[in-house]
Amino acid sequence: MQYHGPIALPPGYDKYGAPLPVQDTPEVAHVKAIRLAAVAEAGGDIYPSVHHSGVASHSQQYSGVASHSQQHSGAENIRYHGPIAYSPGYDKYGAPLPVLETPEVAHTKAEHFHNYAKTLSNLIAKGLYEPDYTAQKEEHEHHNSW
Repeated sequence: MQYHGPIALPPGYDKYGAPLPVQDTPEVAHVKAIRLAAVAEAGGDIYPSVHHSGVASHSQQYSGVASHSQQHSGAENIRYHGPIAYSPGYDKYGAPLPVLETPEVAHTKAEHFHNYAKTLSNLIAKGLYEPDYTAQKEEHEHHNSW
């Protein structure tokens, strides 16, 4: 009997398995609003591509025109329009970078493979080991056949 119900996903994921957007807690949003309002009051311009009119439209997007004559500090409605910042280990498109070994690990691996090759060549020279080249040839032919 197979289960055909919905997939059980941990909290924070939608029904397709994609992570849900992270929302600021009310405390963090409040502190951000205070900081951005202070910067705007001081004449700073954190986001040059956003018009700071101090008045938000009904859709909570900055348009420069108030639709309901509501006065807002403006800081809580600013949206970030800069580049996406990825954590270390990801390229500018969000793809993971190849994992690089530390010099110590690379040295240890090189030493291991050197010792392995040396031991194998000694076994072959003494006639204690005979490599099976037919298996490699068959595998090579299998991968190169259309």
